[in-house]
Amino acid sequence: MGTLVVISIQSKELNKQIKNYLNQMGSTSIQEAKDADNLLRLTRKQSPQLIIFDPGSFGPNGIQISKVLTREKIAPVIFVVTQPIFRQAIEDIITKEAYASTYLMPPFSQEQFRISLTTTLASFKKINELEQKIIKLNETLAERKKINQAKEILIIKKGLTEPEAHRFLQKKSMETGIPLKTIAQKIINEY
Repeated sequence: MGTLVVISIQSKELNKQIKNYLNQMGSTSIQEAKDADNLLRLTRKQSPQLIIFDPGSFGPNGIQISKVLTREKIAPVIFVVTQPIFRQAIEDIITKEAYASTYLMPPFSQEQFRISLTTTLASFKKINELEQKIIKLNETLAERKKINQAKEILIIKKGLTEPEAHRFLQKKSMETGIPLKTIAQKIINEY
């Protein structure tokens, strides 16, 4: 695995078990958070590749911290639900936030832990890739809208046809070495 993991599990036995599993899987750095402030500070500052967190460790604040961890999308989260009373709340958070997180309820085997860890990390990676594609698609869409707006202005103000307006923009871009979207924005600003 070779990753930084922030872990916050109050049960010493469970904490030891999870750290042992992580070490066997090749985790190179495990940092422990002893309280809520420390957990949030570590995750925000260190940008870990994984957070393993027992919401029951912090009582009623555990649910709020769980929401913060999933909303901030710092890293995938494996919730270790040691107190069944938190199970439904954690399921709701995972469902509503729809981000890369899962939960385990002790006792669990090393294989169950490995599967949970592997799928959570893979989901996190896939979600990040999809989010980047969405950002690029939105940028492309915004550029096309800008270019179309500039073409409409050229059609109205200069009496060009749509193909002529497009060629005009392309020619200006090639002559000046300025990107098409920037040329389009200049035309929009001028008129």
